[in-house]
Amino acid sequence: MAASGQCWVNHPFLVPDRVEERAYQVNIARAATKRNTLVVLPTALGKTTIAVLVAIQRLAIYPWGKIIILAPTRPLVMQHYKTFRALLTFPEEKFALMTGRVSGPKRAYAYYNAQFLFSTPQVIANDLELKRVSLEGAVLVVFDEAHKARKRYAYTKVAEAYMSQNADPRILGLTASPGKNHENVELLLDKLFIEHVEFRSEDAFDVREYVHPITLQIEKVNLPAPYWDVLNTIEEMLAEWSEPFFQNKLLEQKGYFSKMAFLELAEQISVLLSNTREKFKKVNYLHWMTKCASCISLIHAKELLISQGVQVCKHFLNKVVEKAENGNAGARNLLANESFLAILDRVNREELPDHPKIGLLQKIIVNQFCENPTSRIIIFAQYRQTVQQIISQLAGTCIPARFVGQASHEEDPGMCQEVQQDVLAQFRQGTCNVLVATSVAEEGLDIPEVDLVIFYEAVPSEIRLIQRRGRTGRKSPGNCIILATATTFDERFLDIAFFREGRMLETLQELVRSWTFPTFPRTPLQPPPSGEKLDYYDFVKQEKERRAKLSETQLEKMVNLLGGSQDLNNGSNQHHERVQSDPLLASLSRRLQVLKIRNALAVEFYTKAGKFLVMTLASTPQSGIPYEELLELSQMEEFEREAIDQELAKAVKQKIFEILPGNVYRIAPGAGNQ
Repeated sequence: MAASGQCWVNHPFLVPDRVEERAYQVNIARAATKRNTLVVLPTALGKTTIAVLVAIQRLAIYPWGKIIILAPTRPLVMQHYKTFRALLTFPEEKFALMTGRVSGPKRAYAYYNAQFLFSTPQVIANDLELKRVSLEGAVLVVFDEAHKARKRYAYTKVAEAYMSQNADPRILGLTASPGKNHENVELLLDKLFIEHVEFRSEDAFDVREYVHPITLQIEKVNLPAPYWDVLNTIEEMLAEWSEPFFQNKLLEQKGYFSKMAFLELAEQISVLLSNTREKFKKVNYLHWMTKCASCISLIHAKELLISQGVQVCKHFLNKVVEKAENGNAGARNLLANESFLAILDRVNREELPDHPKIGLLQKIIVNQFCENPTSRIIIFAQYRQTVQQIISQLAGTCIPARFVGQASHEEDPGMCQEVQQDVLAQFRQGTCNVLVATSVAEEGLDIPEVDLVIFYEAVPSEIRLIQRRGRTGRKSPGNCIILATATTFDERFLDIAFFREGRMLETLQELVRSWTFPTFPRTPLQPPPSGEKLDYYDFVKQEKERRAKLSETQLEKMVNLLGGSQDLNNGSNQHHERVQSDPLLASLSRRLQVLKIRNALAVEFYTKAGKFLVMTLASTPQSGIPYEELLELSQMEEFEREAIDQELAKAVKQKIFEILPGNVYRIAPGAGNQ
């Protein structure tokens, strides 16, 4: 716990008496200001506060610089946005949210106008690709949940662009769980261009007083006999159907059936299938693919029955039936098997009792509220069907609430960000006291103080173990209970997770001691040229003009490269004949001519109807287009006739358009010349 004589960090950029002075945070921030740094801290030790401290130190050097904070989910982005705004003295307009819900032009204006930018990484990666943003002026980029920076995740694209565009970059990676082994951690260091690691374990001398103990308890249950009858039938089917894979050395025989091994094999077969044109090989590959898919479904059904229960397994098996009816070969293969049909019949006739985890869970919840009626509890479950089942079972025991991700599936709507925030608010206020959540609640969300975290099933991932467990013990001692099915893979998953967590800490300590970190050359950044600040509409106008000019220049280069005239009207007869004889050159030249006229005139029109008229008339022959035809085209685009008439009248008055006999409109001669 913090000492009673509490001290605060004082800085002109910080709201007074808001950031507690903790030595480890100040020291880590000081180190991270000097070079690209990965910060590895247990949950609830204030990684975001460290990001704030690094940001203000960078702004002390570059007061005009931009700070970019990235997080993998919208709720987490919003959380960082609120934290920075609460702690810093900068005016509101200096902070901007940059999620995909914000339109491209508004994001472009935010890059130009704001100083603190909060975004999901894919948005920034997309804007970099579209050249909507440059990272030249960013003096710090924060990567929260930095362990995601692997393979093709957008974090890696943003980091690469930042290091290539910026002369004095600073990257700050934040995570509680960098990876399970040397390879994963080294990949993370490489992808984020890390030059230094700041690592603290829970027993480090400078964080020990701020860490609250978490009591961990494993509760095991035994499966009822009817479950084992079904599981034995599945095992017999798997033994029979897997044998050809072992005989043909497509899979290595183990003491258990690995779903991952079958998934990897299916991926390999899919590649072979897409790369062959021989009919016999295709048929052969399809045969193996079908068998592989059937085995994957059997293993998954077995895992659901063991860890989740008969109701979730039943839901999955009925989905297999639907797939078979829709022609899926692997599913049809299963339904042609008498043993599988017998399993399906037993499950659908509801002969099997509920999984014993449900009864144990109810007992744990009742005991917790007897001991502390104001408790807050989070139950983590892997599948949404399990979440729904738990809520139904607990409805009379407590006030449970569903908390899942945004993606919607058939018969299972997702939860948008606003609904998620509403549920969390109810959880804080006590309107609901048990949150039943999928993995969406694992990472970084601002979930209020939780007395008890329950894992409905064991997870083999050290990252998920750390993240789930870290939802409790944040402000006071916490409790964590993991439910596991005895003598099954549930126990093996537990062993794997704890082993990987221990190895992760050892790996990190060894790397910090022995890893040769790179050093990237840097030169001081120059402030951007001073100029007048534009409002949103002026900025958008300038940006459109710039992009239009860029497109025109690129097209002009293509025409010149092919030897065509830059202007069909002003070119010599020889050039004109050359252009007309080459269809590609003629098409590009015509497009260039239209683009020049459109770009020159578009700035004169502020309404969508006016811009529509410019684009339409610029694309028509010099003979023009009749009013009735123009009106018909505008109605197809759902423009009102009154708006079209107003724009036409204004353009004719300004001599941008002219009216020919027969009520025909065209661009006035010379109006599009630059």
